[in-house]
Amino acid sequence: MRRANAITAVSKFQARELGKDLSLPEAAIHVIELKDPSDERLLPRLSNLSTLYQRMGRLQDAQRIQLRTLRVIGKVMTGGSKKGIWAGSAIAIGLSILPWVGIGGFSLLFWWRARNVD
Repeated sequence: MRRANAITAVSKFQARELGKDLSLPEAAIHVIELKDPSDERLLPRLSNLSTLYQRMGRLQDAQRIQLRTLRVIGKVMTGGSKKGIWAGSAIAIGLSILPWVGIGGFSLLFWWRARNVD
């Protein structure tokens, strides 16, 4: 960490924490606030932050960041709205009904072909 040309943080809190741990002034750490969960820079930075906390021995903070990462992934997957939940439910229902429709259709086809054999 000491040889880095630049250090960035995802929040002012993280910049303060890194400043204390690395004995750097808070102004030496550039803060990039990422408010939008769909921003592609957010997930790698949260992952790096979690790894950093694990290396420092701060397992509770690492776990907190990992849970935050999972929440962000959930928001990105659902689009931040209930539409993703409804779409997922519709797909699940469709996939559970599809085998019964297939069985019914092939049963009728088998019955029709078997009727002509006799």
